[in-house]
Amino acid sequence: MTTTLRLSTKAAALVPHPHPALLALAASAALLVPGILAAQLALTPARVEVTALATTTRDNARADTLEELGARYSSTPGQWQKAARYFEQAATLRGDDGRAVTNLVTAASLYDAAGNSAHARSTMERAAKRAAAMGDVERAANAYVDAAFLAVAAKRIDLVPKLLRQTHAVLDSPKMPPERRDAILRRIGDESRIAEVAKRP
Repeated sequence: MTTTLRLSTKAAALVPHPHPALLALAASAALLVPGILAAQLALTPARVEVTALATTTRDNARADTLEELGARYSSTPGQWQKAARYFEQAATLRGDDGRAVTNLVTAASLYDAAGNSAHARSTMERAAKRAAAMGDVERAANAYVDAAFLAVAAKRIDLVPKLLRQTHAVLDSPKMPPERRDAILRRIGDESRIAEVAKRP
């Protein structure tokens, strides 16, 4: 089954299916016209830094061990939150390694599967910020959209405008390929509750 979370092939194999509410929010993301969606995203601009992280000491060996523990516990539903914490710890140890973003996205998916939508949303937002700092604008934008889906699932519509502004700020980066920008806009427009928020002044 394809999930809304943009996991690497390896990470997706480690994570249980996300909460049904999250799957339902973005089940068919290719129906609306990009031009209309761009108009829907006429929101107050947000500042999102898309700059490289400062050089950080990595400990990928320890991170790999924590990731393996997370993968082991992710196979047991009652241990999903524990598994998520291992992936979070792995992300911290990876510093500016791109795998840190994968670890955070995986952790967010596990928190969501465990029914902890609030922590899933905050973890996904951290993944977005980390990706933006690394200059991976497409991954950052998709993670911000996923965080918005999770906010809706947690009945925190009040958080969606900020997340959409952050998404739009990353989409405006010159590093973002136009075709990928359009695809991400379609993801936003397909979820009616998020699209409705995007229309507000």
